Amino acid sequence: MTVAHGWYPDEQNPGWSRWWDGERWRDAYWQTSQPDNRYLPDAPRFDVGSGRGWYSFDLVGENFREEAIARAIGSRPPRDQEVEWHGIAELVPEPDNPHGGGQAISARVDGKVVAYFDQAQAREYFPVLGRMVASGVVPVAPIRIWAVTRYSQARRQDELKSAVRLDLRGADEILPANAAPSAPHALIPRGRAVQVTGEADHLEAIAPHIGAAGMLVATLHPLEIAKGKATTTVLEVRLDDRRVGQLTPATSASLLPLVQEAERTGLVAAAWASVKGSKFAAEVSLHVSKAEEVADHWPSSSDAFPVLTSRRQVPPAFQREVELQPAPKGGLPRWQIWVGVVAILIVMAIPGAGPVLALLMVAGLVYWAIRQRKQPPRSAHRSPGSD
Repeated sequence: MTVAHGWYPDEQNPGWSRWWDGERWRDAYWQTSQPDNRYLPDAPRFDVGSGRGWYSFDLVGENFREEAIARAIGSRPPRDQEVEWHGIAELVPEPDNPHGGGQAISARVDGKVVAYFDQAQAREYFPVLGRMVASGVVPVAPIRIWAVTRYSQARRQDELKSAVRLDLRGADEILPANAAPSAPHALIPRGRAVQVTGEADHLEAIAPHIGAAGMLVATLHPLEIAKGKATTTVLEVRLDDRRVGQLTPATSASLLPLVQEAERTGLVAAAWASVKGSKFAAEVSLHVSKAEEVADHWPSSSDAFPVLTSRRQVPPAFQREVELQPAPKGGLPRWQIWVGVVAILIVMAIPGAGPVLALLMVAGLVYWAIRQRKQPPRSAHRSPGSD
């Protein structure tokens, strides 16, 4: 009978599970009384991808996640055949990861870890991603997995080689430095920079945002202005619901279809913004995509900033892999071991054949121990606690 690899109860050590690799028992133990902090959220997602399709954010540790990566891409590719797979990954802060100094971040596909942020990346992104998860929001991003099966001379078997990258915004581009709009809103995808006009008349409203650590979020509002004997519609720009200027008629016309579509669905159009200058003179820029560059499904639920709180702690989420732990005390009771030793000594005392019989007994015990390591779990009819 072929038994799938996984954690199975260790019959000699109650309260412990032992790793069955599919062929034999390994000296990897897991105390089943310890909780398995699985990250299985039932929460809204928030896309933190750049939207540009630039998979330039390298992750690490993928070569230790062969099973998870093979599952993510569907199967192990044939030997020497390269595969490129695209999907969506959850970005999961792991404050309880013993190897991450309390700031590890994993990328998961279908709930399984496929790679990690390196330490420097994790320190940069943990505050913002941790705040999102603590607030009940799951950050997600587009992921690309390159994989190939190669023969390993060292392991004398095929192994899965892979590289995992994300299409991810900068840490300071995920959430705005100012307060997100309180009204239901739709964020226009980030794109080219366009200049706001009329800032000189609104320096008092702009001043609090000069030197902001990161991008800001502004809102756009249609405004009718007189132009000769006629009127034209321009877009008023507000930061924290205070007017800071307006867009030119030409720029307003290019963005007006997006603003009108947001209003049609009961939303306020929002846009990434930046401010530079001083209290004497300042410039405000919007960073927006053109209407023809925005996908037809805009606006969607992922086009609004989540409501966040800083009061909650980041929940534990570390997933144990196959961890080599000190073997638990157990096995044969001490009195049985002593009985065996005494029996071997008695047999060795038999004149003539004693030493030969003793060697046969030792060989039999070694054979029995090897057979025990290859015996499948008796509880194989039940699914293991973890795979």
